[in-house]
Amino acid sequence: MAVVHVKSTPATEGLGADSTLLCNLINALVEAGLSSTHRTHRVQVLAALQMSARQGAHSQIDLILGQAPVDQLAETSLMTLLRGCFSFRSCLQEWIGFRDRVAEELKNRGADVGRLMIGLY
Repeated sequence: MAVVHVKSTPATEGLGADSTLLCNLINALVEAGLSSTHRTHRVQVLAALQMSARQGAHSQIDLILGQAPVDQLAETSLMTLLRGCFSFRSCLQEWIGFRDRVAEELKNRGADVGRLMIGLY
């Protein structure tokens, strides 16, 4: 299976270095695939998500959630993205769809979806 990267688009290019940083961090999650990334990297992703949200880059985060290849990401990466966006989910059009795709993927993997997704519905 080919690795799908989060692409920079005209909507994200105007967001500058922070956009590039977030896309690079997300792509590192994608490149790690089903192998988990180090906690330090996931913390960097969370910080970049929060910074982007504070700067109003919700459309960029929406693009990332919409493009995220859930079938290629480790459980820890999926939960980092999902829970990392939870506090500003009302500003994101893609969050519910991403949540549902994550739940379906976790179910397909045989994970305890009820336990992992607690509080997200």
